Amino acid sequence: MTYLFASVFLLFIPGYCIVRLVDFRRFRFLLSLSISYALFVMVLKLTQISGGSYGDFKISYLVALLVVIAAVVAKQLLRGQGWSGGFQLRGTLAAHHQSDTVAVLSITLATSVYFLFAGPYLELPSDVFQHMEYVQKIREILTDSEQTGQPMPAYFLGLNGKYWHYFYVFVNDIAGRDVSDSIGIASMFNVLVFLLAVYLFTKIVFAEFSGSTAHLSAIALVTTAFYFLHFGVNVFAFVRYYAMAPVILNMVLYFTVMAIAIQFFRESRWKWKEITFAAILLFIAAMIHRQEALYVVVMILLMSGYLLFNSLLNNQTTEAYAVGGNRRIGPLLKSKPALVFLPLAAATLSLHVYSFMKIARRPVEEPKLIPLENLLPFIKNLYILNPTYQFYYVLTVWGLAVIALFVIYRKRFSGNAFIIAGMVSPLFTIFNPVFVDLFLRHSHSILLWRLSFLVPIYFIAGFLLVEAYKMIRTGGVLRIGSALVTLALLIGLLFPISNTYINAPYSRLVTLKPVDPNTSPEQWQDLLNYLDTLPDKKYVITDPVTGYLISALTRHHSYRAKFHRAWGGYINFDLDDYSNHPFDHHAGKILIINRRNGAMSETGRLGRHWPEMILQVDTYYKNDRLDEYIATQPTRFEKLWDENRIQVYRIQSPP
Repeated sequence: MTYLFASVFLLFIPGYCIVRLVDFRRFRFLLSLSISYALFVMVLKLTQISGGSYGDFKISYLVALLVVIAAVVAKQLLRGQGWSGGFQLRGTLAAHHQSDTVAVLSITLATSVYFLFAGPYLELPSDVFQHMEYVQKIREILTDSEQTGQPMPAYFLGLNGKYWHYFYVFVNDIAGRDVSDSIGIASMFNVLVFLLAVYLFTKIVFAEFSGSTAHLSAIALVTTAFYFLHFGVNVFAFVRYYAMAPVILNMVLYFTVMAIAIQFFRESRWKWKEITFAAILLFIAAMIHRQEALYVVVMILLMSGYLLFNSLLNNQTTEAYAVGGNRRIGPLLKSKPALVFLPLAAATLSLHVYSFMKIARRPVEEPKLIPLENLLPFIKNLYILNPTYQFYYVLTVWGLAVIALFVIYRKRFSGNAFIIAGMVSPLFTIFNPVFVDLFLRHSHSILLWRLSFLVPIYFIAGFLLVEAYKMIRTGGVLRIGSALVTLALLIGLLFPISNTYINAPYSRLVTLKPVDPNTSPEQWQDLLNYLDTLPDKKYVITDPVTGYLISALTRHHSYRAKFHRAWGGYINFDLDDYSNHPFDHHAGKILIINRRNGAMSETGRLGRHWPEMILQVDTYYKNDRLDEYIATQPTRFEKLWDENRIQVYRIQSPP
C-alpha cells in the first residue's frame, strides 16, 4: 500500500496545489494529474541538465513540493479560508452531482476488484517485461548516482525518454519497495487514473449535450466501460497490455490538453492561463512519449479546420467564434478556428517541404503499409496504411458497427468538433499518402497504425447506448426495435465470433482474463529467486525468452533485444561444433541452460504477435553437444544451481 499512497500523493497533490494557486476553475482533476506529472519530469530533466546527482534531484523535488504546498496554504490563509477552504474535492473529481460521485466510486471499486481478480498482465513475452528491463537499468543508474554523488547521465532522459520509468523507480524508492514487487499495484493505479480521466474527458466532450447531468454522467460512465472492454489492438486490451507503459499516463496529458482545446473553441474569450498550461503540457507529453503530442496536433488542426470550413460553408462570423466575441473585430479570418488552423496548416506544410528536401524516408514495411498504386496505378512510391491489417485490428468488427451507427445517427454529432475531427482523422493521416510520407521521414512505418486510436468510436458507442436505453423506456415500437438492434451490436460484437459466415477473433476479452500461470514468470520463479541471491549484477548468456524474463525481473542482464533471437546482441551458443571455444571471451558471466517449457500461448495463436510456441524454450537447445562440451570442461563451467531442467553455470577464465 505504500506504493499506492506515494503514487496518489505525488501524482495528485503537487498539481492540485498549483491548480488552486493559479485559480483554475475547471478540469481540476485532469490538470492536477497532468501538472503533477509534468512537475516531476521538469525537475528530473533540469537536475540532469545542471549536472546534479540523484540525491540532488530528491532534494530539488522535495523543495519544489514544499514550495507549492506552502504557497497554496499561504494564499488560503491570506484569504481567511484556512487550508480546509483550499482542499475541497468538489469540482475536482467532477463531484457536482450525485451521479458523478457514484460514477467515480464505481470506476474505482470496479478497477480495484478487477485487478484483485485478474492481477497484472504478466504473460510472457509481453511488452511489460521490456518496460521492466528499462526500470532495472534506471534503478541501477540512480543507485550508482546517489551512492557516488556523480551526475545523472542523460541516458533515457531525452526526447521520447523513459520518464515514466524514472517515476516508477522513484515512487518505489520512497515507498521502500523493490521494483519487481510493485507491478500489480502500479498496474491497477495507472489503469484507474486512465479510466477516471476517460470519464471526466467524456463529460467535457459532450458538455453541450442538452440532457440532464445524470444522463451526461451515464454517457461518460458507459464510454469508460467501452474503453476498458475494447480500447486496444488485435487481442490486446490497452488497460492490460500498456498498464506499465509510458503511454497510459501520457494519454491523461492528451485528454487534459484536448479538454482545454475543446473549451477553447467553444468560448469567445481567450483564456491565456489555460492556453499556457496546455502548451507546457504538450511539450512535456512530447518529451515523455511524442505519439500523444502528435495526437494533440492532429486533432487541433482537424477541429479548427472543421470549424473554419463549417463557418465558410454557412457564411458564419458568429460571436461564438469571433475573437473576444465581438463582431466588430473583423471577418472570419480573425476567428479562433482561423487563427489556429491557418498558422498550424502553414507550419505543417513547411515541415513537409523541409522534410522532403532534407530527411530521407525510412524503409516501408509491408503489408502494414500498401502502395497507393494498388488503388491508383499512375501514382508511384507513395503509401497508405493497410486498412485490412492493423487499422482493422484496432477497430475490429465492433468498431465497424459503431462507425455504421455513426453514419445512421450522424446528425446527433454534427455540432461536435472533437467527434467529427476524430472520425475524419484517418482520411487526413493514415490514408493520406502525403501525411504518411511525412510520418516516414520522422518515424517508423510500424508505428503509423497507432493514429487509428484517434477514431472516437468509444465516445460514439457510449452516447448511442445510453440513447438506446432511453428509447426503450420512452419510444414507440419502431424506436424500441431500433434501440434493441443498437444494443445488440454494441454489446454482442465485443465478444469473439467464429462461424460459417463470420471470422472476428480480435476480441480484447482474450487478454482481459487472468493470465495462465504456465505462461507467466511463475514457471521459472525458483530460478528468479536463486538469481536474486547472487551478490552482484551478472551478465547472462541464455536463450532470448529466458533472458527477457531475467533482465526484467532481476538486476542481471542478458544479451538480446526484447525476446527476439535475430536482433543485436544475442549470443547463439547452441552449436554443432565447440572446437573454437566460443565462451573464451565470456569469463565471469553466467550461463543458464533452460529446458523447462511453459504452456502454449493462446494469445500468440489468436493474435499472432508472437509464436504460439514461444515458451517452448527447449527449442533453443537443439542438441546435446553443449552439455557434452560442458562435461568435458569442468574447470571452465562451475555449476551454481541445478533444478528441474534448468542449470546455472559460472563461466571461468580459460587455462
